[in-house]
Amino acid sequence: MLFLKGATAGAEPLGDDPMILSAYTVDTTPVGFTPCWWPATSLGAATTVAKSLSERLGEDERYPNPFWVIDADNAPVCKFYRGKKYAPSESV
Repeated sequence: MLFLKGATAGAEPLGDDPMILSAYTVDTTPVGFTPCWWPATSLGAATTVAKSLSERLGEDERYPNPFWVIDADNAPVCKFYRGKKYAPSESV
């Protein structure tokens, strides 16, 4: 798998095995393709991304599961479903 730096045409190749550093990630398990994750450098950024994605993709049948905010120790912090925030142990 080749990773690219930048989201536009002409992006620079990073190589086959880049290291992505992040304090938090936003994870979800979509239907029909591999799990998705987005890196974030702070809890605030991760929370904003999770909330935004859950609002924008809430009606999309490919994303029926919550968007989880996960910390650097791989522990769940919270989850968002259709724009609403839940504790990790709370049912959606």
